[in-house]
Amino acid sequence: AMRDVHARGVVHRDLKLSNIILTAGSTQRRPQCRLVDFGLARRAAASSASSLAGDGAGTPVYQAPEVLLGQSATPAADVYAFAIVMWEVILPSLFAAAALLFS
Repeated sequence: AMRDVHARGVVHRDLKLSNIILTAGSTQRRPQCRLVDFGLARRAAASSASSLAGDGAGTPVYQAPEVLLGQSATPAADVYAFAIVMWEVILPSLFAAAALLFS
């Protein structure tokens, strides 16, 4: 799903576990992941960097370090957020402890 979003030139900017939905599929298709909640999404090649940088958009615990420092969100920031999602799925107790730092 993220690959398709990035191929369209869009950065999601709020990729987190609650924004990834697994569909049941049908008898002829495998289950699929759906990426939802594009309320903060922006074009990656936006002419105004201010639409992608330093606006506080997104969930801090999933944001890439460069975004937290006020730089522009790029597809790489979504990949970073996905890595955090995988960490959350594989080691939920460790993720929960680390997430307290952002609350």
